[in-house]
Amino acid sequence: MPTTSMTPGRKVALLWMLLLSFFAVFNLAYLPIIRMQDAASPLRFEEHAAVLADAGQTVTAAAVLHEGVAAFHPPYAEPYARLAEYGAGDLAAGAARQARFYQFADEGLTTEEVQALRNPAFSGAGAWHANFSAGIEAAVKLFVYQGLFSFPMDPSGGWPLDLADAATVLADAQGVVRLDGVIGGTGVSAPVPIVAASGPRALLHIGGVDYGGTKRALFVAIVSPEDGQILQLGQFDLNDSWDESIRMARFLQSARQGAIGVFAVSQEASVYLDDTHLGPELEYFGLKREAIIGYDRKFYGLKFAFAAIGVKAAAPGTALQAWSPGEFDGRTGHPVSCAVMPARKDAR
Repeated sequence: MPTTSMTPGRKVALLWMLLLSFFAVFNLAYLPIIRMQDAASPLRFEEHAAVLADAGQTVTAAAVLHEGVAAFHPPYAEPYARLAEYGAGDLAAGAARQARFYQFADEGLTTEEVQALRNPAFSGAGAWHANFSAGIEAAVKLFVYQGLFSFPMDPSGGWPLDLADAATVLADAQGVVRLDGVIGGTGVSAPVPIVAASGPRALLHIGGVDYGGTKRALFVAIVSPEDGQILQLGQFDLNDSWDESIRMARFLQSARQGAIGVFAVSQEASVYLDDTHLGPELEYFGLKREAIIGYDRKFYGLKFAFAAIGVKAAAPGTALQAWSPGEFDGRTGHPVSCAVMPARKDAR
């Protein structure tokens, strides 16, 4: 009786059937796990929060949104609006302000819209020190020069916003403005008005003088906590080489304990930000690795705006710190600022 053998075509077909069966079983077993992992990815915090909210878990949804907003600073309104809806107290109120800010900014922020956003904490700003007013004004103009917002400008060169309006712009655009003179959680008071702003240029407005510029670099000023005198100035092109990162680390190491550090990125300064050597020195000024880039915590990333005011020997996370991503979810970031004003009794 003749034996039958499988033809080459049937062997190939059987092999493909076996492979397809294997992949089908693999997908059935692991696809739900992959979907769960994808849903839990930090980048998907908005979708994750929406699923939780639909399930009635609004408190958990608010926590997820809060964590995502802190990690990515999305430059658009939706996540802040949802956080305002699901959250409570100061968290919800602050998120609502940021949501309105970005809603206005999508169409161009006019003077009237800024005034509608005005923060009551900035009332009576006209009594503030003139140097602080000038620094705030210069910082807000970074937004205009980048073209993100369309403030109406007086042809004579006048500035249509008062200080309270300008401070509102800084605070609502992921920035921070402190009126009590204290530099974040460091416990150290600024002896002079300080504004640090980052965008198409760096602004280091200290005691009425700007030590920033347009050069591609991380600009740094070391300031005396006693009288506000400039102790050291540096510009570090961290897109040039590892040598710049090492040079900046040594610069920060040479600053004395308790000195105030003022930092602002102009254009771009992230490629050679060395976490091994420079990172600890930035943390020693109270700065914090806050942004999630990939799956790692970083101070800032490619084309981020970044500004900070800290104190040497302060604990990480106690500095004033502001940043905006270069891009997130297809949306472009914007300039940011930190500002601290000595107590009003010191103003003239």
